[in-house]
Amino acid sequence: MIALLALSRFPFLSGAAVMIGGLIKLYPLVMGAPLLLMKKWKALLGAFVTGAIIIFLQTNFGRDFHLWRQFLQFFICFPVERESSEWIRNTTFLSLARNLNRFAELPESMITPLYLLCASVILIWIAVRFIQREKTYPTLSPGYNAEVYRIFGNLLDFSRLALLVTPTAWDHHYVIALPLALWAIAIRGKDQPGWVGFATVCIFVLPPFDIFPLSYLRMFGVITLLILTSPGIHSNLNYSIKGPAQSS
Repeated sequence: MIALLALSRFPFLSGAAVMIGGLIKLYPLVMGAPLLLMKKWKALLGAFVTGAIIIFLQTNFGRDFHLWRQFLQFFICFPVERESSEWIRNTTFLSLARNLNRFAELPESMITPLYLLCASVILIWIAVRFIQREKTYPTLSPGYNAEVYRIFGNLLDFSRLALLVTPTAWDHHYVIALPLALWAIAIRGKDQPGWVGFATVCIFVLPPFDIFPLSYLRMFGVITLLILTSPGIHSNLNYSIKGPAQSS
C-alpha cells in the first residue's frame, strides 16, 4: 500500500516499501518490473539502497552470509512436493492441475504442461494489460486521476501476477489482494457492485475448505477483480477517485 500511495510524491519511499515487503515475502518484489518499465528510477534507487542497508545490517556488516546462502539453496531447490500441491486449499494452477488428475482423471503427464500453459497465459495477459495501459495513459487529461490510473493499475497487476503464477499459494497469501479489492471497489463499485462484492467474498470471506473445485474460488475472485479493473476501464476514475486538486 505504501508503494502504491507514495510513488507519485515520494518515489524513494515507494521503492523502499517494495524492498521491505519483498524481504518479508517475495511477492512484492514483482512490483520492481513495472517500476523499471515505467522508468521510475528514484523508486528503484530507493529499493536498492534500502535492500543494501538491510542486508548489510542483517549480515553483521557483511561478515556473515550463512542465512542468505541457506535461503538461496532452498530457493533454487524449492520443494513443490506432490502432497503439498495436491492440497485443494493450496490455491494455484499447479494444485488445480494435480487435482484435475485426481478427480477428473487428467493424465499425469499433462499436469506440468497445463500448469505452464496457465502461467504463460497469465504472464501474457498482464503484459498486454501493461502495454494497453501505457498507450492509454498519455491520452488522459494530465493530473491526479491519470497518475492513479497508471500507477495503481500497473503495480497491482504485477503484484497479483506473482500470486497467480506461483506453484504454492496458501489461503493467507491472498491477503496481498486487499489493495486490488479496494481498487476494484473504487472504480467499479458503483456500476458492478454484484461482481465486485462476489469476487471480494470469494477471496476474503470464504473459510478454508477442501471441496473440489469450489476451494479455487479464491483464485477465481482475483482473476475476476483483474477483469473488472481492465485497462480499458478508466472513465470511472473521474467520479470515483478524487485527488487534492479535485476535492479542494
